[in-house]
Amino acid sequence: MKLVVIALVGASLGAVGCGRKQKDPAQACADAANQGVDAMIEQARARLAAAQLPEDVRARVMERQKRLEGAGGKMRAVFTNRCVDDKWSRAVIGCYLKVTSLDEMRACRMQLTPEQEAKLQTAELELLTVGSGGSGQRDPKGPLLDDP
Repeated sequence: MKLVVIALVGASLGAVGCGRKQKDPAQACADAANQGVDAMIEQARARLAAAQLPEDVRARVMERQKRLEGAGGKMRAVFTNRCVDDKWSRAVIGCYLKVTSLDEMRACRMQLTPEQEAKLQTAELELLTVGSGGSGQRDPKGPLLDDP
């Protein structure tokens, strides 16, 4: 009986992480996706606001920004699905939970295995062919993530 109690206590402590309840992996991935996509969109907004651009160029870049923001939900879903399906490590998820810039996102991405990174890249490229139905052809309006 004493052994059963010790085993149950040990299992309980392991499941809670010594007093901290661990998130469901799908929720942790979704939280990381939200943080990453939000950081990317916010940085793009800030760059656009600070850029000295001719009005015609600014109008084109603003249109891309709107398309980027409109695709935010799909980007979050792609990121979340790859994270869950490919079983990203806690370290990678934790890294993405803290990102505030594209450079930080790149640093987190470098922690993925080559297979995980390839699957994410393929899914992103399919998403970025907006307007082509994922055919691999470029959208005539241009990619979502061009620099100004």
